[in-house]
Amino acid sequence: MHRAVASHWVIEPKADRDLTSAPVKGKELAATRWAQHVSAQTGTEWRYLLVGETDVAEARGAWSALRKLGKG
Repeated sequence: MHRAVASHWVIEPKADRDLTSAPVKGKELAATRWAQHVSAQTGTEWRYLLVGETDVAEARGAWSALRKLGKG
């Protein structure tokens, strides 16, 4: 019996004011590409999620809420 493997996530929280900065956008692009590359090489899904401080506060510790609010 095979058990489904959940996605692996790299989650990066940032201050809201920094979400659109060039360095953060560059890191977001690089991390997204890395996740796609690793997923293709390993057959295990890796994903990247950029979230702001407001996202984290609004999610109140709930992963499902954070995923919906995130910018990734």
